[in-house]
Amino acid sequence: MCKDDAVEDGFVVLSRHFETSQNVEAIMGLSGPVTITDNGRLQAMNLALSLAESRSQIQEIRSAPTSACIASAELLADLTGLPIGSLVELAPFELGSISGLPEREVARCYPDAWQTLEEFRLQIVDASALLLPGAEDLATLERRIKLWWAEGQDSIHNSILILSRSILLMVNAALTGAWPTSGGYFDLKAPNGGARKWIAKAGGSYSSEAHGRRPSSWPSNGRIESDVDGSTVVATEFYPAYFVRLFTIIIVPGLFGNNRAGPNNLYSAVARHLAGNGYRTITYDPVGAGESTPKARSYDDDVESLLSIMRAVGTKKIVLIGHSVGAAIATAARKQLEFTPAIIAVAPVTTKGAIERLITDPLDLTTLQGSISTRNGLDFRTDYPANIDKLDDVTRFDRIIVGATDTYVDPNSSAMRRHRQHAISIAGNHNFSSTQARSELSSQLLTAVTELAPGWRI
Repeated sequence: MCKDDAVEDGFVVLSRHFETSQNVEAIMGLSGPVTITDNGRLQAMNLALSLAESRSQIQEIRSAPTSACIASAELLADLTGLPIGSLVELAPFELGSISGLPEREVARCYPDAWQTLEEFRLQIVDASALLLPGAEDLATLERRIKLWWAEGQDSIHNSILILSRSILLMVNAALTGAWPTSGGYFDLKAPNGGARKWIAKAGGSYSSEAHGRRPSSWPSNGRIESDVDGSTVVATEFYPAYFVRLFTIIIVPGLFGNNRAGPNNLYSAVARHLAGNGYRTITYDPVGAGESTPKARSYDDDVESLLSIMRAVGTKKIVLIGHSVGAAIATAARKQLEFTPAIIAVAPVTTKGAIERLITDPLDLTTLQGSISTRNGLDFRTDYPANIDKLDDVTRFDRIIVGATDTYVDPNSSAMRRHRQHAISIAGNHNFSSTQARSELSSQLLTAVTELAPGWRI
């Protein structure tokens, strides 16, 4: 028998619990009484549909011992008619001092903890880099996962486990061998209601597959590289959750931040949100920025970098989200294509005066220079003035989203006047720096991309 023909010996489906009021309020860890939101109920119906489509012979629903998981298991049981089995006896990861705090308070009171937690969520670092005061140590965590696994491995077969974010990661470690102290204990980016099936093979190993017809069941990351005249453009691909839409979103960066995570991780946060709702999303470093080939950055190179990524994604069903100067880059690239991708302009900088303010504002330069993610930001910002006259060539956007306190977007510019009927103003500055602004931007973008391409989905 070939290696690939290993005998299936049971399976388990892992799912993160449905969205609750605690998720909406972005409260860390603590699991008190919760209410499943309307969006969470929709996630439950989607998962029930997915289970029916896949025809998996699931015998029971089991949940972790948290109120969110128990409530989600009861809702799924009502929708599917499946019985509820015993609890999965794994306690959540102990977050220490930040447990029970809203994310905004963690960012304010524990900035080092918040920075490492964000990097962990972006899969930049593994759990060993977390700086969470009073949190459970990884060796202790690993011991209790292995003890649970030794006692209950067979009991999870042919069931769906409804788990919290941290417990889902624990069970995933048991299935894959990526233990907390291994250096490979990375966040999974599982959205609320996302599910993945694991098949037990002869010999005790497990392999993962999409649940039902969907090519992936919760977002993960991949790396894409493309070529621009001998230079390399590096991108991150955020794989979609179930309900996969048949088009790709590319986030076209502006001048701030100088890497594909965006200012204050804006692009990665938006990409995670869109991927969690079924949209394959790409963020990238133009030539001269981030991990891409270092060189003096120019307007023309930024256009060519975007075109190279569009070729690499392998589809003409594309929506471009252009932030700041990225909106002008997206428009310039579209003019060179045989097809017409939709463009959503976020805080579009489309005039010579506005981009000069972006480049010469002393506060911005000081902030950029002090950023840990910047390699040569000052170099590329001072390179741009020779190219900014090309901004006058901006023509059409399909949607515009601006921050109400953005000082760089001119409301009287020709681009803004031309698209006033498609413009939406939300709370936030040019980079949507607050948690609330980022969340509202993500929601508005999800609405916009769904409206622009309603037929491009399964």
